Amino acid sequence: MAGDSELYDLQKDLRMSMIIAAFTGISWFIGAEINISLFLLFKRRRGLYFWSAALSSWGVVLQPLFIILADFGIWTDLKGSITMIYLTWMIMVVPQSWLLYSRLHLIANHETMLRWIKFVLIFTSIVFSVPTIIIGTIAVSIFSVAAEVPTTNLNSTMALLTSCDQLPKHSKRQTLTPACSKST
Repeated sequence: MAGDSELYDLQKDLRMSMIIAAFTGISWFIGAEINISLFLLFKRRRGLYFWSAALSSWGVVLQPLFIILADFGIWTDLKGSITMIYLTWMIMVVPQSWLLYSRLHLIANHETMLRWIKFVLIFTSIVFSVPTIIIGTIAVSIFSVAAEVPTTNLNSTMALLTSCDQLPKHSKRQTLTPACSKST
């Protein structure tokens, strides 16, 4: 990086922006494909399996959207963007467990075991998801204010750690040459 006072700007990094766009496109394609399949194949749109798959696919579409809006500075409200990122994470992850549970009765016929698994899923869905959202939102708010990091770029820490200027320099033999190193 040019100077220590300058922060990493994701909008100027074409390679990282293209990688983000590629993976976002993949996730949107998967989410659209699942939604189209669900709504065309299911005649009755009810039940745990249908709604778990639908919610999970909507999370796959919305999660990258909110990350892009936050990372590229379009959504500048830090608390709102982080909360929506965590909520879409929860919408994407928690229904996948319930989707698997909805088909568990096909291979396991023990009602007591299925009931215990349902209670475990309810417990883990609440105990691990809700504190993750709350603690994550508070942590990002506190650390961004304490470090005086601009709220428009959530990937600045990762980019600083992985930038080519942070790579160790070899003094005698140059056995490793990073792809982004400048030619001398």
